[in-house]
Amino acid sequence: MPSSVVHLFVAEKLVDFLEIKNIPQFYLGAISPDAVNLEGFADQNTRYTAHIRSRNVSQWLLNIKNFIAEKEKDYTYETDFFKGFLVHLLTDIAWDEAVQPRLFDGLIKAGYDKATVGRSKWEELYRFNGRLMQNPQWKEIKNQLKNSHGVAISTVSAQLLEKFRDDLLSEDYKKVDLSEPLVLSPKDVEITICKVLQLYSEIE
Repeated sequence: MPSSVVHLFVAEKLVDFLEIKNIPQFYLGAISPDAVNLEGFADQNTRYTAHIRSRNVSQWLLNIKNFIAEKEKDYTYETDFFKGFLVHLLTDIAWDEAVQPRLFDGLIKAGYDKATVGRSKWEELYRFNGRLMQNPQWKEIKNQLKNSHGVAISTVSAQLLEKFRDDLLSEDYKKVDLSEPLVLSPKDVEITICKVLQLYSEIE
C-alpha cells in the first residue's frame, strides 16, 4: 500500500472521472482506512479489518462489492466520501500489483535488505511524500481537505479520522523526508491511476 499523500494525489486525478461534487469529503474518504495507523502502524488484524481486506485479491474485491451492496445506502448523504473510501481500497490493490514489485526490486538493488524491504519501503515513501508535497497541487489538496468533516466507516470513527486528517495537515507532519527518492517517481502515481480505473470497472 502507498502513503496517504500518494492516496490523495491519486484521488485528485479521479475527481472528474467519478463526477465528484464534494471534493473535501472525497479526499477524506480517500485516506480514511489508514486512520487506524495514527499512533503508528496498527497490528495486521486492525489494518485488515479497517480495509475490509483479504490477502487474496479476488476475495478482497469481492469484499468490496459486498460492502457496497450492504453499506452504500447508509451513505446517501455522503456519497463522495463513500467513493473516496472505495478509491482508497482500489489504490492499495493497484499499487501493490503495479508499483510495489518494482519498488522492492529497486530498493534491494540500492542496498536494502531483502528480508526487511517490506518495512524499509516506508523510508522511500516518505522521500516520495517530500517530492509530491513540493508539487503546487499539494496546496490545493490540503485546502480542500481542511474543509472536510469526519464520517465513520468500516472500523474507523469520525473522531479518529479527523485526528488523522489533522496530523496529515500539520506543519510538523513526520512522514516526510526531503531527500530525493531512490526509486519512485510521479509516473508511479499515473501507473496506479490507470490500474485503479481498471479495478473500478470491476466493482461497478
